[in-house]
Amino acid sequence: MSLQPEAPTSAAAPAPRFSLFSRAVAIFARPASAWSGLEERAQWWFPLLVIIVLQLVIMWLLYHRAYLPMYFDQLDAQLASGAIQQAQAARAEQIMQSPVMVYVTAGMAGLTNAIFMFLMALLVWFGVSFILGARFRYRLALETTTWSALVWIPQQIAFFALAWSQQTMKGIHFGLAAFLPDADPPAKWHTALSVILDALGPFNIWFVAVAVLGCAALSGAPRRSVAWVLGGLAVVVAVVSALVSGWLAPAS
Repeated sequence: MSLQPEAPTSAAAPAPRFSLFSRAVAIFARPASAWSGLEERAQWWFPLLVIIVLQLVIMWLLYHRAYLPMYFDQLDAQLASGAIQQAQAARAEQIMQSPVMVYVTAGMAGLTNAIFMFLMALLVWFGVSFILGARFRYRLALETTTWSALVWIPQQIAFFALAWSQQTMKGIHFGLAAFLPDADPPAKWHTALSVILDALGPFNIWFVAVAVLGCAALSGAPRRSVAWVLGGLAVVVAVVSALVSGWLAPAS
């Protein structure tokens, strides 16, 4: 009786290796498989740099076209209500029209974006590592947050186009708040409701969905569990932001 040779077992396919550009494309095209290699190599700096540079450019381009008109409208409203005096308004206009303020305002926008990314990563790390109990370092949470944030780039470009055409950065919404009636000045409840409804925008939901895939891939936690935790944290952040925004909004 002759023995038949055993068929060679197929080796597991190696995980794909991504360049910076190919990983960015994969975040949009196939986000479930865009995370291999991040366990060993830190690349969070690249999407963070892209996001900051884009924000700097957008603010620099919109400063005279949309930001200053919006700022001056707010000054006029404060002057009409008696909140500030004419001399204070004139001084504020002089400062904001200084050439250096273009770079200061753009730099502050970029810095705010960077701080926001690090805080978001801290929240993601807390949810996956502490609530779920998965092995998930902060650096991996930062990878997940910054790479997932690339899906907000189309929203930033759309915001730039709308602000440029309308010559104001006020009243631009990408969530359900776009269906709220305009109110000038808005009541406190109107401001809070706008924040809640904007949190339900398609780009925010897209970000959470991609972040769920990234956290599940890098931590080994089940996707459904990660989705419940990150979705719940997103709702909590939206509610707290709405309450704070409504509390800080001036009374109408």
